[in-house]
Amino acid sequence: MTGRHVAPRVLLTGAQTGGHLYPAIALGRFLLERGIEVVLVTSGEAVERQVLEGASVPVEVLRVGKWKGMGLRARVKGLAGLPGALLRARALVRRIGPAAAVGFGGYTTGPVMLAAALGGVPTAICEENAVPGMTNRLLARFVDVAFVPSELAATGLACRRAVVSGVPVRPEILAVRPRDPREEPRRVLVLGGSQGSAFLNARIPPVLARVAAAVPGLQVIHQTGKGRREDVAGTYRDLGLDADVREYLPRVSEAYAWADLVVARAGAGTVSEVSAVGIPALFVPFAAATDDHQAANARPIVDAGGAFMVREEEFQEEQVAGTLAGVLRDPERLREMGRCCRSRGRRDAIEVIGRQVLEWTERKDA
Repeated sequence: MTGRHVAPRVLLTGAQTGGHLYPAIALGRFLLERGIEVVLVTSGEAVERQVLEGASVPVEVLRVGKWKGMGLRARVKGLAGLPGALLRARALVRRIGPAAAVGFGGYTTGPVMLAAALGGVPTAICEENAVPGMTNRLLARFVDVAFVPSELAATGLACRRAVVSGVPVRPEILAVRPRDPREEPRRVLVLGGSQGSAFLNARIPPVLARVAAAVPGLQVIHQTGKGRREDVAGTYRDLGLDADVREYLPRVSEAYAWADLVVARAGAGTVSEVSAVGIPALFVPFAAATDDHQAANARPIVDAGGAFMVREEEFQEEQVAGTLAGVLRDPERLREMGRCCRSRGRRDAIEVIGRQVLEWTERKDA
């Protein structure tokens, strides 16, 4: 009598932002479709709930104190709690018993991936940014593979093996067909990211009001982040522009299909999605981003001619409005920017990373 076959299990971990969680969810779905059990370990913070809603990936929580970018007292408290977090992570990894573990960033990722690596589990990290973050720089010395978006990112990691894979993009976004730039009216999508952008919320409505004066019939969808919708909607009303203002876009793929042009921060997830689809963009990198990594994320698309980039300190409403209006009035330029943008996108990251993980699970199952 033979025992019941038990499917291999893979541990994924990411936390705090959509940029960390969406790629983990995309890989999780890829593995689930191939009969692999998946557990996603997150921090349990409220900001994650919208991203995880409807993800169809089993979730467990490991709470880890923050310390990077915090005040002195919080940093000391967070650092003091790391040994305990590592012990809890070790117990969690043992209980899950994964055939492989993949980390996507956030405070929870460090202890979980270190515990997995030290426990002999095949491990990989996915660095989404062109300039690697501190957690992945530390973990790179312990894991088996680092998946990176570019050769530039690989040079920032002292790892055993680096694979240029790009950033995983959800299948529903990969399926988006860009809007025909000959269609009217013109449409602009403003994305603040899963946590919203105070800068974009304040500075983009006046810009688009100027654009609307030069581009009749302009339509706008503006995603603000939690708790910011009413203020931004009020700003648009005061400016006389009828914008569709939302806290969150649960089906962002539909918004990408709707838009002629995207205005956004330059987080790795957004840059990867926009370039995978091929939508002209204006990127405004977050000025406080560590090592200016958002500007580095956007630079290849900007250099290819698929996007503009304006830094916060150089942001002038009249100049930005003039640039956007000029592009939106020119269908051929929109088409060419879209083509150039897509030329720098990667659409196979899930398969590249997934193949490695499946190879590990097959070894465990043998």
